[in-house]
Amino acid sequence: MRGLCLRVFLLVFLFSCTSGGAKKVVEDDFDEFEFEFESNEDEEEVEKVPPKDADDFDAEQDESEDDDDEEARDDSDSSDTDDEFDTEEFETPSEGEDTLKSGKEASDLKIEESAVTIKPFFEAYLVEICICLGIALYISNYLLGRTKNTNIAEGWMVHNLPILHSQFVLVGDDGEGEEPTQNHVVRRSENSFTVWASGRINCDGLLVHLELMKRHDLIHVILGLFRPVPDTISFIFQCADGDMDSVITAICPRKTATKMSKEYEDLSKYCSGIRSGEKHNLPSSLSVISETFDSAISVLSGGVAKFLSNHADMLLSLHVTDQYTGLKEEGEESETVTIKKGEKRIHLTFKLPSDLDQTTELLDFALKLLDHVKHIRLSREAKDKATKNRQLVVQEQEKLQHQQRQEAAQQRKEEKKKAEKEKMLEETDADKVRKWEEKEYKKQMKKSQTKMKQMKVRMG
Repeated sequence: MRGLCLRVFLLVFLFSCTSGGAKKVVEDDFDEFEFEFESNEDEEEVEKVPPKDADDFDAEQDESEDDDDEEARDDSDSSDTDDEFDTEEFETPSEGEDTLKSGKEASDLKIEESAVTIKPFFEAYLVEICICLGIALYISNYLLGRTKNTNIAEGWMVHNLPILHSQFVLVGDDGEGEEPTQNHVVRRSENSFTVWASGRINCDGLLVHLELMKRHDLIHVILGLFRPVPDTISFIFQCADGDMDSVITAICPRKTATKMSKEYEDLSKYCSGIRSGEKHNLPSSLSVISETFDSAISVLSGGVAKFLSNHADMLLSLHVTDQYTGLKEEGEESETVTIKKGEKRIHLTFKLPSDLDQTTELLDFALKLLDHVKHIRLSREAKDKATKNRQLVVQEQEKLQHQQRQEAAQQRKEEKKKAEKEKMLEETDADKVRKWEEKEYKKQMKKSQTKMKQMKVRMG
């Protein structure tokens, strides 16, 4: 009996060891070797059990046979109840078999060590490096371009300051303080600078406007490589009322003549056509826009045509007018027409040369043109034509004003009538509604009778 118990104990111990080892294999692939080591130790312990006597072995065998007979009787008794179930249908693998199979599958797995690849620093941060370089390039270009534009404006001011002081009393006033200042270049933007001068005969003031290339903007710098934009300088003289005759004349390159004649309001109203510069001793690349032929000849006399011929590649526009009202506004017809008083103005625009000595030549020419326009006197025919044109323009503007006032009055009348009708529709008093309808009916009948009388008069 003790031998049977010992065998059962050993079987249970071996079963627990095998199940525990299989579970460890599932949890950790590297515990396979520990499982084999433990199972080998158990087998050695079983082999080390001392052999027993023959008599004891026979006695234990007889007892085991008796126990087997008893178990066979019990199995025969329970076989009647178990016959109705097919054991093969409900047969499931034992836990030991599952764990052993999973242990074998786990032992077949191979873990390969993958090499970790580390990208170089430049490839890993390529996007960030490009962004930082772009920002640094933009900032450096902004600082360099801004500094260069400032140096150009200040260089022009220093080089032409003696001429300005010899012609004007006040030069370079910034207009910020109560007292006037001197020798200031006013920065309007990163590429726009102005210089104001006043205190001279034949004009109320001079505004010098430097419109430089946008060197501070990297995008404009790149676009300038494909389509260059030149630096420009403008001289704008504001003349007094008695310092100019009735003259409207413009000279510009032939490519921009049509655009200029449409943009400026005085040129579009008073000037009828565009003539070639050859008719006025100018290069064919220039065009002349003038109110009368006499006014163009008067402006181009006195060495003006010669200077423009020598500097035709630098000239962008020359505009002499006594009816300057600015650029033509978009949608002007829909807005209220106002009679604008024309200003007497001389406006010259040139490409700014890199040579500072040439800039002084441009300033000298602008001052000489100012004095030349002061002495222009048109012929009687040209002056009469100019006066007639100005009267026609004023009459047309007054007519448009009257028409707009009538339209506004008619619109107010219709709005008032509509509001009164809506009020009557909401009225609950029947007598008031009836009286209003009778009143409206009488108005309609009166209008129809008036129309009939007018038709009879026309037919008669």
